[in-house]
Amino acid sequence: MTLVYLHGFTGQGGGWPGAIAPHLPGHAHRPIPAHYSLWQAADDLAAELPDTFDLLGYSLGARLALHLAIAHPQRVNRLVLIGAATHVPDPQARVVEDEVWAHMLETEGLETFYRNWDARPIFSSRQRQTHPDHDPLALAQALRAFSPGRQDDLRGRLAEIDAPTLWLAGEHDPKFVRLAHESAPACRRGQAATVPGCGHDVPLERPEALARLLTDFLSAAAPVPEEAP
Repeated sequence: MTLVYLHGFTGQGGGWPGAIAPHLPGHAHRPIPAHYSLWQAADDLAAELPDTFDLLGYSLGARLALHLAIAHPQRVNRLVLIGAATHVPDPQARVVEDEVWAHMLETEGLETFYRNWDARPIFSSRQRQTHPDHDPLALAQALRAFSPGRQDDLRGRLAEIDAPTLWLAGEHDPKFVRLAHESAPACRRGQAATVPGCGHDVPLERPEALARLLTDFLSAAAPVPEEAP
């Protein structure tokens, strides 16, 4: 079965060996249309992917993967979500916050944006990373279009996902640990696991642990424990 990997915000395609890993709209010079949404991005990605596939998404990519699995449930064989948000408590406040970040991209450029973006508490446990050389204007548009404050509240739609679904979060990312364990029971065949020794960016901080979890889940060789190895 083909594996599709959807990267996080500021990432780029090709981030998982052996997987189809497209650049998301607004990243790596892939254009992003005006007035775009996660639902539109899900439809556009579905049009370029195989008939059926296993789907892995991280952060922004996980939210997009959720939309794709809901909009095209017959296409997704198994679903793995890392740091996925189904909703935000105050959507308008999040839209305003993301507009500040987008304005920084447009007026101060990538270097200043990355320095401040990486300094947020959510990334405190990961080492400084080298970011791709994106178009700052396109990245700003992606930040606006895909803001969690603009996405639908998906909590009431999780039961529509037919695929076995694994929700993952790093142990030092308590908000997403809570979301994972709250969301998994709402899915038809959902389960959650916490990956120790890392924060939000599980693919960067614990790639070997993630690979083991992914192999076990996708092969259905063994049940996934509550605590990852």
